[in-house]
Amino acid sequence: MTTRPRIAYVDHSYHEKTRSTWFLVELLRTVADVDVFWDESWKSGSDVFVEVARNRYDAIVLFQNYDRFDYEAFRTRGLTNVTIIPMYDQSGTVPLSSWFRHRHAKVLNFSATLHARVQWLGLRSLYVQYYQPLPAALPPLPGGGTARLAESGLAFHWQRRREVPWKTALRLLGDQPVKQIHIHGAADPGQSFEPPSDDDSRRLGITVSTWFETKDEYLRLVRDCDVFFAPRVAEGIGQSFIEALGLGKCVVAPDRPTMNEYITDGVDGLLYDPSDPRPLDFTRIDEIRTAARQRYEAGLQRWNGQSAEQVIRFVLDETPPTGPSRLFMALIRAHDLGWRVIRKLSSPWKK
Repeated sequence: MTTRPRIAYVDHSYHEKTRSTWFLVELLRTVADVDVFWDESWKSGSDVFVEVARNRYDAIVLFQNYDRFDYEAFRTRGLTNVTIIPMYDQSGTVPLSSWFRHRHAKVLNFSATLHARVQWLGLRSLYVQYYQPLPAALPPLPGGGTARLAESGLAFHWQRRREVPWKTALRLLGDQPVKQIHIHGAADPGQSFEPPSDDDSRRLGITVSTWFETKDEYLRLVRDCDVFFAPRVAEGIGQSFIEALGLGKCVVAPDRPTMNEYITDGVDGLLYDPSDPRPLDFTRIDEIRTAARQRYEAGLQRWNGQSAEQVIRFVLDETPPTGPSRLFMALIRAHDLGWRVIRKLSSPWKK
């Protein structure tokens, strides 16, 4: 009888509630025994890596929570198979030199931009796109079109962060008539929601929610809209807007990763400059919604087949990464230092 590999999966405890990363645990459990550790160090919890070290594992997977991981301590115990999973919204702008300490890890990337960056640095990286399935019980999509948007349409905006407020959605809509704008005011930790005034709500037909009893209740509301405004300027994966693509919505998103990696502007969604949001052209919304659904279906098929198999092989592969050379990383550190000096010297001249 073949013994199944043992994997330690370490994740931020916030995801224990949202289960947004659980698809990886379920995938790995098809081939291995997976122990899940929720890291609560951000709220003064115990050191999760002490718990991990108490057992013998064939592989360790670190979803975002890898900055405190002691590679050398685990290497001395014979465990060299480590996979880290960064998110673009967290790691897309970190200094290039900070990746050197992860040279002994494999990097599973859900952003093409971040994949290209760490691969250029000499780290071993795999890039895949995740498309989550929609509930089978979700009713069929309603018809779309410009007439529906103008006469009875609904625009949906989930305000998760302050940098994409509901007033940005208004600017992007311009003079496009929409019957109703629904704002979901459930902010991310550390963020706040500024609700519209009663006057704005009456004048613009705004409705507000702050909570849904079930995920299906939320998806039914998104299903009944025509336009979905992506809630963040940058994403790690972006499951909310991917679901909207799957429901055949016209997704309006900042022209930033990962949104611009899933959406082609004017083809299967609309992209805008978050630093200068201007009214968009919704006249091709029929074609955009159809193309969005088609792209989602192709992506979901790819994830369920080729991509999922690649992830499994990548995580279980025990070949030690070589990583970048120390000389190369010394040059990168010099580059980072020079960039920080330039920014500091130029900051007094910024308005």
